[in-house]
Amino acid sequence: MQISSHGFLHLKPAREGPFVNGSGCSHQLDLKVHVSNHHHPLTTMSKTETHNKSMPAPVLSWNISNLERNVADGKVTTVHYTVDATDGTYSAGAYGSIGVDGDLVTPYKDLTEAVVIGWVKDQLGTDKVTEIEAALADQLEQQRAPKVAAGVPW
Repeated sequence: MQISSHGFLHLKPAREGPFVNGSGCSHQLDLKVHVSNHHHPLTTMSKTETHNKSMPAPVLSWNISNLERNVADGKVTTVHYTVDATDGTYSAGAYGSIGVDGDLVTPYKDLTEAVVIGWVKDQLGTDKVTEIEAALADQLEQQRAPKVAAGVPW
């Protein structure tokens, strides 16, 4: 994981390229976490950093920002999602997208955000969902107690 000079945390998937699971869906993860506290810009973050036991548990919110679909048959081809975390003071967010292959089980008009979030989490798998949520929690901790700062003293 690394934070760019623009304040985005870049996470790479465990392996490159599209992923396919037993349901016939594939996804390409492009995850960026934006640093929302500009008083403490960060440049790097370690995966192995531990959480302070006294910090408040982050509130996580998975959302669907957009669906791409074929107009003719209503088949969803791409899901764009966000994951937001807040502890009441600081916030962090991640964005990703997955490609959806296979038969459409639920008609487009009957889709709900909860159903599509389920698709996203199923595609990512438990380990990747946990990794994303842990990275956001780590980002909140970095904002609370930054180890690297930038700026000038005047």
